[in-house]
Amino acid sequence: MAVIYDVSEVEGILSHGLRRTAGKLDEGTVMSNVYATLARENNLSFSTLPGFNNSRPAIGFSWQTCGDQDRLDAESDSIWLRTRQKEQDGQSDESILSSLVSAFRTFARLDSVNLDAITVWGRDSLVSTLHGREWHRIWVRASQVYRLSISALATSGIAVESLSVYRNTLRCSVPSCDIMTPLENFDSRAIALFGKSIRNLALGVSMKIETDPGKISATRKLLEQASPRSRGAFHWDMLDSTDPEAITESNFTAIARLLQFMPNLEALDLHLYHCLKGDPSGYDKIFELISKHIRLPSLKQCYLRGIYATQGALLQFLANHPFITHLDLREIHLTSGSWEPVIDHLDSKMPALTRLRLSNLWTNQILNLRPIWETKFDEMNYLKPNPISYPCHGGLVVHTWDFKEHDLKKRLKFYPTTPGDVPLGSPGRFHWLHSRLLEYGPPTGI
Repeated sequence: MAVIYDVSEVEGILSHGLRRTAGKLDEGTVMSNVYATLARENNLSFSTLPGFNNSRPAIGFSWQTCGDQDRLDAESDSIWLRTRQKEQDGQSDESILSSLVSAFRTFARLDSVNLDAITVWGRDSLVSTLHGREWHRIWVRASQVYRLSISALATSGIAVESLSVYRNTLRCSVPSCDIMTPLENFDSRAIALFGKSIRNLALGVSMKIETDPGKISATRKLLEQASPRSRGAFHWDMLDSTDPEAITESNFTAIARLLQFMPNLEALDLHLYHCLKGDPSGYDKIFELISKHIRLPSLKQCYLRGIYATQGALLQFLANHPFITHLDLREIHLTSGSWEPVIDHLDSKMPALTRLRLSNLWTNQILNLRPIWETKFDEMNYLKPNPISYPCHGGLVVHTWDFKEHDLKKRLKFYPTTPGDVPLGSPGRFHWLHSRLLEYGPPTGI
């Protein structure tokens, strides 16, 4: 568990007399429906991967005016949080690694290892990482816990069946360039031993972020002196997609390198979080390398979320894994080509497919996923909780559809997407926009 001690909340109480209470949104509001949808889905559509923890902490919050006792509690919590943070910072990686290795070696095997993260606001206040004010600290701590945990697993030699890395942790990921970092000092034989037992893998990864605390602090102070609103307005804390750090090869190669050591995977969940300014389409190289180099003959369940890919790479990946039974393609951006060949492939060349979830499939616009054979679709769906559509001037756009086995026999034929459709404001569209922001970033402005 990556624990992030966050003093910003108690500082807000002491400075402004207001506090956020987690998990208490008014029922029936659009925002509460967004949070309820995310909490229920847990990033899943129709299946639970074996050994994975699918729970989430409360992610909604409301504002409350503080009284005198709240201020006294905040002062006490501030001292407690700073003490815990100092203790955490004082722990050496070597001592933590040694303790983890000793703990793992008491077992011959483990069914699952689940890495998660939590934000601590006080002695009795644990909230989702969604509410952490300093999101860089979440990433840095999450990456440290990942690095030490994977190093300890590889060192101990323990067999692990399911490995989940921040699968259901909102606004928290490991930068893609760091995925192989904990294994760099191991030879290929040791890495292969670590990977061969893993049957189920979930990776929550992100694009490159700035991890130098000195640079982050200096930039923040400089911008806040000029304008207190500069941070949120200009995404001061994110790298540009053209920055050299953001486009080095290590950002793209690590995931494919890791998967090469896991030939026995039966379930794969890959989630990419967006945290760059500008056009992130260059990150299609991640999936290009996966489709080119990875063959997983036992793969039955596959979840791809937030991925950038070319039409060719996606088709190659599907061709490499024709026996997938459960497939979830969510928030997928095609950087070249079109969806028609991919849909045709799913329709005719995936004989084992029994469940398919499609959601937010993009080229230069979103693909309308309303099946032509669905005659009973609720045209007012966008006004209801958990909508899968929103209205446009040209009609209704259905952005999500879950196909069961009997649906797949009807063929994947959709209503056309009208070019240039202008979305209309609606609860359904707000739900859709905010859900995407929470699940895929960017981390600022939440």
